[in-house]
Amino acid sequence: MVEGEWRIDAMDARGGLAFASRRADRFSELETRAQDPLCAFIGAPGFQPEMVASRSIALAGVRGAFQYRLFIDEEEVAFPSLAGVTEFVRRVYLRGGGGDGAGGVGGEGPPPILPDGGPDLPGSLDLEEESGGLARSMVDAVMAFKGMTALCKPGTSIQFRKWPDSRGQELAKHGIMDGPTILANAATRLIYEMVRRIPNGQDLAATVRWHRNARTLGAMIAAMGLWDILLREPHYGALVRLLGALKSWKSKLTALQATAGSEIFDVMFLCALIFGSGPALDDEEGAWRHLRTIEYWWHRPFPVEPLQWQDRALDESVDPVTSLCRIPVPKDVAAVVRNAANDDIGLYHVLVSIVGAPLLGHSQKHGFFEFVLFAATWIAGCNGTPGSHGFVSEYPQRPLSLIRAAEVQIKLNRGWNWLRAHMPTMCFPPEVETAIEAAADLKYGPSAGSPIATLPQSPSAKV
Repeated sequence: MVEGEWRIDAMDARGGLAFASRRADRFSELETRAQDPLCAFIGAPGFQPEMVASRSIALAGVRGAFQYRLFIDEEEVAFPSLAGVTEFVRRVYLRGGGGDGAGGVGGEGPPPILPDGGPDLPGSLDLEEESGGLARSMVDAVMAFKGMTALCKPGTSIQFRKWPDSRGQELAKHGIMDGPTILANAATRLIYEMVRRIPNGQDLAATVRWHRNARTLGAMIAAMGLWDILLREPHYGALVRLLGALKSWKSKLTALQATAGSEIFDVMFLCALIFGSGPALDDEEGAWRHLRTIEYWWHRPFPVEPLQWQDRALDESVDPVTSLCRIPVPKDVAAVVRNAANDDIGLYHVLVSIVGAPLLGHSQKHGFFEFVLFAATWIAGCNGTPGSHGFVSEYPQRPLSLIRAAEVQIKLNRGWNWLRAHMPTMCFPPEVETAIEAAADLKYGPSAGSPIATLPQSPSAKV
């Protein structure tokens, strides 16, 4: 027992709210004391501790959605400082979803549910890893985080400073150009997952919803300047195999059947049709007109304005968090976020989960962190950027311009710098890190203020 340690008095883990006091572990609520111990309130989104005059406020919260104290194996969890408590509450909140609606509690609806009888897509995309890139460095950093966690004793924490360095804008000085590959790899896999869930057009509401989500993904890719990269190898070959399967698929989405007989035209057309603001997916006549427009634009004798759907892919205002919630992720990635993986896991949940509980990624390869970096790049500044590079590229077979590559690299660097500022700065003992990971399963009960799950605690504590 250490008198200077901080302990949680009451906490609403899903809400990111907690009261903590500087006291002994056996401090009784019924014991008469001349003075209560120091007590602080911690709350989302700022997570700046505020001192309160009396612990009675914390005890009153236990009557509602707050759980009583924090126990693991019948021992109350202690933190060496108020900063440690604050970091714990912040990470639990993020691991629980950051206040999102993944469990059906408010927020944006889940990504589209996987339909039956979809197109016969290739089994894998066979994308290459960026050797020595940022995604690989994140894998190494998570392994270092795991090693430091193992060194933590109960009641202690260790400062962690081994995340990859922040990145400046001097690309030539550092010689780092991993952004195009990292972001394009993630974009290609997200396109694959979105197409894998395409409905057959029988359910009109489901079709409208899916197409809205696909256009949201298209807007993200355009804002990051990735379409120019996706229309070049090795990503171009993956798109050919993926989108080619839609041509032979029988469904009510007749617009997908329009074809120019040219591989490059067909790929650009399907990208514009599915991920841009082109005609409806059952408008075959409109699809043919758009296809002919692409052909004319390609062979034009003089410069013309960009195609209409080249610069605009969203028909509503952009909210970065809502947009990420709409984007589904592959099943193996969803399984990292939540043990009982289902179709309601979106890209947003991948981002906040790894920030809250980095050890989730200790057994993952670089591809998992490419998703994380894609989401961070979108949040960090691309969400308000119009798509300057559209679905139609004049010379897709030529090597990518170094300036275009640098534009993408700068966006990734900005995304990583933002993400790095939010990654954990403290390692806790293994049992505390496990408790943080368990926060993903927390949900509120059907009646207001009635939690149906709490973080690990003693059998005698309130549940």
